[in-house]
Amino acid sequence: MRMGRSRGFTLIELVIAVAISAILLSLGAAGMSGTVRNGRIRTAADALQAGVQTARMEAIKTNSQVCFQADATGGWVVRYNDAGDGCGGAQVQARPAGESGAVVVAVSPGLEAIIFNGLGLRTQTSRAAGEVHLDVYGSGASDCQAAGGQDRCLRVTVSAIGDIRLCDPVVADTSPVRCP
Repeated sequence: MRMGRSRGFTLIELVIAVAISAILLSLGAAGMSGTVRNGRIRTAADALQAGVQTARMEAIKTNSQVCFQADATGGWVVRYNDAGDGCGGAQVQARPAGESGAVVVAVSPGLEAIIFNGLGLRTQTSRAAGEVHLDVYGSGASDCQAAGGQDRCLRVTVSAIGDIRLCDPVVADTSPVRCP
């Protein structure tokens, strides 16, 4: 009687295959954490840009002053600036802090709120002349690529005439997403 060759894997082959798979998965997971962090930064920056655009459009639509106020954890609120009362009017829209994950938002020095008038222009009551910035970081500015870190930090800029842009401070000067 002839014995046929058995088919399948030996236990040693199976253990080696599982070990190699585990090593490859652990290497992939380390790379994914940076992607997830950069995704959170992008989501928070997109939300800030949308909030500023909402404030500007509401000001144009209602021909009144509308404020955009951001907090340090990515939350924001859009309110009417009734009679210049310091943005204490009725709330239009809000985004809770921390909804995008762990991010930090740094605003231009002296900026308490971005206020738009009925023409969609930033008013001088914003207390910041020229362009204002909302910088979005993962956990701090030192983690950004500009400071030698791994995170791709982003910036929302609002010009004096109400132009709202999302830009990247570290891309090449010829890129259209470069911050001015």
